[in-house]
Amino acid sequence: MHQFADDPILSAGFEYWSDLPRQAGVPDRCDVDPTRMPRPILPNVALLELIEDGGDALVRLAGQEFDENFGFSLKGRRSSELTEGDYRDYILGHLRLLVRARGAIYSESAFRWDRGGQLRTRRIMMPLSHGEPGVIAMILTVQTWPREKMRGLPFCEAVANSSGISNSEPQIIRRTAG
Repeated sequence: MHQFADDPILSAGFEYWSDLPRQAGVPDRCDVDPTRMPRPILPNVALLELIEDGGDALVRLAGQEFDENFGFSLKGRRSSELTEGDYRDYILGHLRLLVRARGAIYSESAFRWDRGGQLRTRRIMMPLSHGEPGVIAMILTVQTWPREKMRGLPFCEAVANSSGISNSEPQIIRRTAG
């Protein structure tokens, strides 16, 4: 059981991604169809295009929950301009790891935000190719902002047949058939 099993939005997003067809082990962006996604996850979905060899990402699409929690539209912005300092390094590290390891990452974190103090977030970031089988070009992200008490953060867990958990550096285990 994953750390996000208690979150129906994250669980539905991961299940949707897991069920997508794969070429060279990774789903392709062309197979992502918002009309086939569970409706409750749509406000919590973002689609990122990797740029700078995976060192940054451009937000192509972000649901209403992103705009409400950030206080502005994320569409067209780079991941590197949305956060700063250690938290930026933490998020950009997730991007690089996805490119290298080709699997999904679940993480929880908190950050200070000028419009409301500290915000807790839980996210699952899932790699996609885009026309070139097996080449990670995009990331499908499903993210929630729970309002209950925060536990020790940040927290990261390997996803897909996970047996290893890391509380500092995220780890990824490739999805296996079966």
